[in-house]
Amino acid sequence: MKLAYFCEPQVGGTFTFFLRLRDGLRRRGLDARCVPPVSGEHFAGTPFADLDGVDYVTFPDEPAAATRVLVDHLTRTGVDVVLTLPGCDLLTTNLVRYLPAHIRTVARVPMMTRGAYRPVVAVADHLDRVVGVCRRIRDDLLADYGLPADQVCVIENGADIERFAAPPRAARPDQPLRVLYVGRLEDVQKCVLLLPDLAAALHRQGVRVQLTVAGDGPDAGRLRERFARVAPGQPVDFLGTVRQDDLPALYARHEVYVLPTRFEGTPNALLEAMAAGCVPVVTRLPGSLDVIVEDGRCGWLCAMGDAADFARRVAALDRDRTQLAVFSQAAQARMRSAFSQERMIDRYLAMLDEVCAAPSRRLPPLDLGCYTVPPALRPSWRRWVPPGLKKVARTLLGRMGRS
Repeated sequence: MKLAYFCEPQVGGTFTFFLRLRDGLRRRGLDARCVPPVSGEHFAGTPFADLDGVDYVTFPDEPAAATRVLVDHLTRTGVDVVLTLPGCDLLTTNLVRYLPAHIRTVARVPMMTRGAYRPVVAVADHLDRVVGVCRRIRDDLLADYGLPADQVCVIENGADIERFAAPPRAARPDQPLRVLYVGRLEDVQKCVLLLPDLAAALHRQGVRVQLTVAGDGPDAGRLRERFARVAPGQPVDFLGTVRQDDLPALYARHEVYVLPTRFEGTPNALLEAMAAGCVPVVTRLPGSLDVIVEDGRCGWLCAMGDAADFARRVAALDRDRTQLAVFSQAAQARMRSAFSQERMIDRYLAMLDEVCAAPSRRLPPLDLGCYTVPPALRPSWRRWVPPGLKKVARTLLGRMGRS
């Protein structure tokens, strides 16, 4: 079996997933290739040029012509299954409607958001299987978007347990609590502007914290400005983007991992932090983060966008370092039992075998000579909604358990 995964090589979870999937499938004798959704010449001179396992296909800008080149490449190289990320880009989302009938098609949905759901529905008749990375995604697609139950399955992400393993955190009552955020510095989804409010609330309670922020993104400047305004003088280290090779040591130096996100799937950074023994303090997201973090056993779940609730949970861990050590061990045990990389690979392999063995459920491929784009894949009026209003809407809907 040969798999092609449409994803741009980058620093981020979608490409990290490919690297883990490729490694696991290769050890089982299968070939997985990454096919970027942008033409190959754009990678020349970048850190992502000439990576092992990546097919740098050169194609024109015009969508129909580009689709034809990609179809020819997949057919010529003997690809059996394609794995797409609907909504990440128009070209490869729409591509599944034009693939030959012998190529099986699987969509991976990494985020509980309308921006991921609508593209899936737009091409659902040309998909053999849809994989949600958490239960919430599956439930939303079935209940709110009408996909059939036998088309949708759940395969959560997994962490390399051995790579991130670190000693469980010992009680250090005489030292500041070391708190870590790793992720994209972006506020609409990740709610990173809550971090200065969290630091300020802990300072008011007399909690000594050393906060580390690792990552980069569009709101990095705003985050620094807000720290200077809301939590002046509070110790915070901005590390910028951290290399994958340096992440295990970074997690091992911290006791608590915070994630105030508004919507997710199965965040890789959270899994890695817990595998390293960091105690998670994260947003309560039904069907997603509340499945990973057992509240009150290996970490804490907090109300979305509520800095005071996050501060209360972090302060409790600071006061009771014995409980923190117990939670640290429980977080590692949780990862070993339910979220290992090997478990993820096994489940993908079983799903791929099942898809290839069963008759295809796809409609016949469309004629590339009459290339069209479904209305649901075109930009909608929502792109004009101000980011601030989007954040308010997502927070209110999230607290009501809605995506």
